[in-house]
Amino acid sequence: MLPAHLKGHDTLVDALRSSFEEKEALARERRETFEAARQKAIQDRVDLAKDAPRLEELEALKKAYDDANESAQTALGRWSDTMKGGKGHAATSKGREGRLDGIGAEFIKSLGGRELKALVSGASVVPPFFDQRIRDLPQRQMFVRSLIPVLRADSDLVSYLRQTATTNAAAPVAAGGLKPTSVFSVEKVDQPVRVVAHLSEAIDRSLLADQDALTDFLDQQLRLGILLAEEQQIISGSGTAPNLRGILNTAGISSVTRNVAGSEPSIEAIQRAITLVRLSFFEPDAIVLHPSDYSEIRIMKDSTGQYLAGPITDDGPPTLLGHEVVTSPVLSEGVAIVGAFAAGATVWEREEARVTFAETGLGDAAGEEMFSRNLVRFRAEERIAFGVERPSAFCQVLSI
Repeated sequence: MLPAHLKGHDTLVDALRSSFEEKEALARERRETFEAARQKAIQDRVDLAKDAPRLEELEALKKAYDDANESAQTALGRWSDTMKGGKGHAATSKGREGRLDGIGAEFIKSLGGRELKALVSGASVVPPFFDQRIRDLPQRQMFVRSLIPVLRADSDLVSYLRQTATTNAAAPVAAGGLKPTSVFSVEKVDQPVRVVAHLSEAIDRSLLADQDALTDFLDQQLRLGILLAEEQQIISGSGTAPNLRGILNTAGISSVTRNVAGSEPSIEAIQRAITLVRLSFFEPDAIVLHPSDYSEIRIMKDSTGQYLAGPITDDGPPTLLGHEVVTSPVLSEGVAIVGAFAAGATVWEREEARVTFAETGLGDAAGEEMFSRNLVRFRAEERIAFGVERPSAFCQVLSI
């Protein structure tokens, strides 16, 4: 039902809403175009510091999205202002956020930064957080997921083919002779889309409305929690519902164990793993280590006191044996993963990570209801599937 001040102005309201929806659709389309180009740059391992045309292309796509997003924000503001009577909520030249009853403009503004927010049942949906600064990729990688191609899932079940064996029988054959048969065994795998999610505690609404920094803090912590849980699933998920099956629990990956008794250096065990992956005709593109293990390897010295991995003052992304290193706190200490991540695995995304909030429902105490106590609860979640299609592209190293 329209507010009293809009009775008889249905056409105006519909026009403003239609304008917002059109501009929002354009913004989403341009964001998807930018994301596709960004993912392609990661997969191609483009050095944007040296490839000026590719960098300019990405920056142009990002600007096109920003412009469309700003236009949609302005349209959203006009629609929202009209619904509220238009008093004291004029849109700025830079665009504005739609104001929602119950939380306050500053609260909503702080949730989404510069990004467009879709309004759904009194909640603000924050777009995906895999939007690293253009100039920082792909030189520095923060998460294992950034090494792996990301595709869209069209349903709640993803089917893919996993390679189980390869026997290459190719050989010279005399004219008219019988050709040898090679074996390329694959199996069909059905992977359900899984939910990765968590909630905040119930938080006083007035505190959130008055303290922008608190909302920003909660948003960052909820997103980080999703990232870490997702990373754990990609690395070592058990595969038992509701878990994904991670790399380390996928049948067919190789394994080497450091010869501790023989005083084998960790770096030599990692080199043996690189060799195993290469013998499977894959070129490793990264090494994943626990931060403590990487630190121990990085500060190893020779008999003259020189750092084996290079001067400690070297600037740039961490590398070992010519391969990029990703440190992950969710990987167990003493274990490393060497792999051709881009060729061997895929993340399928059904729903992008988002943060929402609500003022209704149960609080933290038994029988406590949030609305009458002015409490707000946040929720972060995503829906993804993960699969290792080429297990031989990975090798785990034990006893690092």
